[in-house]
Amino acid sequence: MPRNTGTRKAARGAASAASRRAKHPAAARPGRGAASRAKDYLWKKIADDMRRKLRTGAIAPGSRLPSLNEIAAAWGANRLTAMKAIDDLKEAGLVVSVRAQGNFAAERGAAAAAAAEERSLTVGLFSRVLNPRSYGIYHQEMISGLWDELGGTRSNLLAIAVGEEPPSAMPGIVRRAHADAMIYMGAFDPVTLARLLRVGPPAVVLDHDAGDLPVDGVRVDNLEIGRLAARHLLSLGLAPETIAVIEGNPEDLASNRRLAGFCEAIREAGGDPARIRHATGFFMRRGGRDAARAILADGAQPRGLYCMNDEMAAGALAAIREAGLRVPEDMRVVGTDDTIWAKASSPPLTTVAIDVRRMDAIAVRLLMKRLSHPDAPYAREVIGPRLVVRES
Repeated sequence: MPRNTGTRKAARGAASAASRRAKHPAAARPGRGAASRAKDYLWKKIADDMRRKLRTGAIAPGSRLPSLNEIAAAWGANRLTAMKAIDDLKEAGLVVSVRAQGNFAAERGAAAAAAAEERSLTVGLFSRVLNPRSYGIYHQEMISGLWDELGGTRSNLLAIAVGEEPPSAMPGIVRRAHADAMIYMGAFDPVTLARLLRVGPPAVVLDHDAGDLPVDGVRVDNLEIGRLAARHLLSLGLAPETIAVIEGNPEDLASNRRLAGFCEAIREAGGDPARIRHATGFFMRRGGRDAARAILADGAQPRGLYCMNDEMAAGALAAIREAGLRVPEDMRVVGTDDTIWAKASSPPLTTVAIDVRRMDAIAVRLLMKRLSHPDAPYAREVIGPRLVVRES
């Protein structure tokens, strides 16, 4: 009979494969390598560790769990692995998800979990402007809008005013507030804000540019505010060198950007920003009056004046009247914000309006989304100002 060489080769190949599988068991199960088994083991290891802490009280009942990204980073895992571990704890009744808040260690009994679902949020408002030295109508309107917006989310607003406290003390103030979320309103230096974000709850930054920090935020376009003010004064036929500026605070980012936008528009018109006189009013009415007095006493009378908020503009109007000058006949004045100062001034003030209520609505929406989706990409929104022309 002829030799069946094909059969013998097949038999030898099968024997060789069996030998390899005996030496390397992982190869015997296609698609289930060491990496795959390690991933499965890791989610179980995460779940078992958290289960032990939940049952022993190391993670207190009712406390918020770290986000999926934080759990994944702590274990060197990915987000899906962390999610699988949390889902396992949910099935065991050890973890509950609360709408718009995150994952929590379960309280005892279903009634407690239902109560957690219904409890009100405490949202902290942390700001350096909530003190008599810098608090004004602009921020009053902003806080009023936050009250209205948060009311629709069953949330309470906790005002946390900081004034002369050193930056090193601020993280402790945030921790002791025990808020569910935080709104950081107004200017903060980047280092301090970064520390607050690390120690505090989910947050949103309102009315300030947080740079590249990991936080949601909403602010107005301050460069455009300066541009609109300068272009309006130039449109009235005023020469660039006859226009003066009352700044808010040279150390304030918003103030610097408004000045930069103003100077940009002056350059576009062929003027030299270096020839523009300016003084500082620190966003206060008295400061605006004193700054206007200094400008009027220093050289030729300006024909136009831009003030970086309406409150300083009101003070400037008083100084202009004291000097025996008329608005708008002798001098044109433009403010910023469109607050009650602008509407009640004599004459009514032309101003660059900021939609504070819209900023409030966006801030609360971003904050609620962050609480509901803690691992979502961070969002930044910038709203545009608009010029409101009145009689000044």
